[in-house]
Amino acid sequence: MTSASSHSSSTSSLIGFGQTITMALTSSYQQLNHALTDFIDDTFVCPEKELSTSVINLAFITWRRQDRTILSWIYSSLTPVIMAKIIGHTTSQSAWNALEKTFTSSSRARIMQLRLELQSIKKGSLSMIDYIMNVKGAADSLAAI
Repeated sequence: MTSASSHSSSTSSLIGFGQTITMALTSSYQQLNHALTDFIDDTFVCPEKELSTSVINLAFITWRRQDRTILSWIYSSLTPVIMAKIIGHTTSQSAWNALEKTFTSSSRARIMQLRLELQSIKKGSLSMIDYIMNVKGAADSLAAI
């Protein structure tokens, strides 16, 4: 009982849906983030499965367990439509690369579309304020990418 009460006193209280949660980027959080991104950016390469014939490499087992955990985190953060685009990838790196490729190409297409929209805005019969709001809207959309 004392361990549960000391645990609850050391953690923050529950926050309502309407409140904002702010997380300080501590050095331990940054270290965890770097350790996780090492899997998807090919810094932490998959070790050999076997050290010799019939001798399993424990580093491989550890790597595979961590990689599958990261892969499940990636899958759990996606909508079903996006998940369908990467289903079947067996490593976090290959899934991440597929996501990156998907969103990079759609971002480029969206940038081109917004640039064209911005270049083709004409004042015509619009009031000056409406014209400026159209230009600002297109520019803001472009800046958001």
